[in-house]
Amino acid sequence: MADSRLDAAELHLADADAIAEALTCGNDIQRVKFLRGVAAWKRGDEAQAMSLLHEAQDLARIAGHARLAADAHPLAARLLAEAQAKRPAATVTSIRSAAQARAMMLTTKEAEVLDLLGKGLPNKAIARALDVSGETVKWHLKNLFVKLSAGSRRHAVERARMLGLVA
Repeated sequence: MADSRLDAAELHLADADAIAEALTCGNDIQRVKFLRGVAAWKRGDEAQAMSLLHEAQDLARIAGHARLAADAHPLAARLLAEAQAKRPAATVTSIRSAAQARAMMLTTKEAEVLDLLGKGLPNKAIARALDVSGETVKWHLKNLFVKLSAGSRRHAVERARMLGLVA
């Protein structure tokens, strides 16, 4: 990334992300996602960048690593701070009442997977919709089952509805 070869950096970071997830190295997964977010931002893909940055931030927050964004890359911390500052105070308050439990319980990606799961999509369709691998979807589903104390896809959706995590 230092010499602005962003496409090559993104390929290497995607590989590093897959390896970190396969080895379940928590901090490494989060750090790589922050770096992928920075690379996407520099490439001009703001939506992808913010999605990756927010997911990494959620994972880091759950793990108790509040400074990980700044440690991974200063731009990651700055982008997240700017995104937080741009949100109007009224929006933040109204969102909290409905989604506070969701934000505290689920990562951004887990919430996206859960929403698509609620629509009845199979793993392959969820993977395509989120532009991730099927293994990544399985990983998020496994985490959702644990967090929701669910034994099946249907049970997870029912529990999420009961908790107000999905419509």
